[in-house]
Amino acid sequence: MKDFFPERLRIARGSYSQQQAADKLGIKQQSYARYESGKITPGIDVLHRICCIFKVSSDWLLGLTDDSHLGRGAVVTASQSSVAIHGHANTVNGCRDCPLMKAATSMLTDKKQKRKH
Repeated sequence: MKDFFPERLRIARGSYSQQQAADKLGIKQQSYARYESGKITPGIDVLHRICCIFKVSSDWLLGLTDDSHLGRGAVVTASQSSVAIHGHANTVNGCRDCPLMKAATSMLTDKKQKRKH
């Protein structure tokens, strides 16, 4: 299976340097470079920030669709990725307040708690 993420991350970055992209995402440049080289993959929180800041869907980044953008205010259905972004925010703080991020985090927390019992 082809790994679309590194190539599509480079496309999403556009004219930003790796350092500028890393700064916008609140991560180290070395980590960002490793994402683009395919050596490591980001966690869900960084993936969410990538989607918010570069205004692309996680489905596109992961190669699940060829449509890179979900229109502003688009409805996200259950069949779409739980971290697909609707293009509402352009800052890390905006992403933290995103209802989709809160829902995804809640779902993951619930799953972890059920596994412990």
